[in-house]
Amino acid sequence: RGEDRRFVYEEHSFRPDRYDMLGFGPAAVSFGTNAAFWWGMKEVNPDGAADYVRAVQSGGPTWDRYFWYDARDLRVFYLTRRLAALELDRIDYRRAFETDPVVDFRQEFAALSTERLVTVDPASVRPTPRGMFFADSAAALLAWRQIQTRRNPTPAPATEANDNGGGHM
Repeated sequence: RGEDRRFVYEEHSFRPDRYDMLGFGPAAVSFGTNAAFWWGMKEVNPDGAADYVRAVQSGGPTWDRYFWYDARDLRVFYLTRRLAALELDRIDYRRAFETDPVVDFRQEFAALSTERLVTVDPASVRPTPRGMFFADSAAALLAWRQIQTRRNPTPAPATEANDNGGGHM
C-alpha cells in the first residue's frame, strides 16, 4: 500500500561503523565495536529459552558464543554490510579505516568488476543489477583471506544430525 515497511534496525545494521546492535532473548545477536572501530565483538545468546533464562538468572553474560573481529574482519564486515545496502561510499570507508577499500581488496574488486558484479568509480562501489543476485558470492570473495587464515582442518563435530552451530557465526 505504498508504505515503507522497513524497520530502523534494518537500516542501522548496514552502518556497523555508526551503530552497535543489542539483541534480547533466545538466539539474539548483539554486535559492538570500540569507538575508533578497530575491533569488535559479536555475541549470540543460547538458542533455547530454558538455556537463555538460566543465563539471565546467573547474573553473568547471557551469550554463549562470540566472535572477536580484528581490523581486517571489521573491513570485511563493513564491506559486506555496505554492499548489502547497495552502496559502499569510499570516503566513508576511508574515514573509518584510513585507507581505500579498492586498495585493501584490489584482487577481489578487480575480479568482481571483471565479472560485472560491481561498478567501481572514484566515489563508490556498487553492486550491478546482476551483482545483486551474487551478493553471497561477493561476500565470500571479500572474506576468502580471513577464511583461509582461520580454517580449521578438523571441523567440529555436529551435536545433532542437522546441526551447523559450529559454522554459524
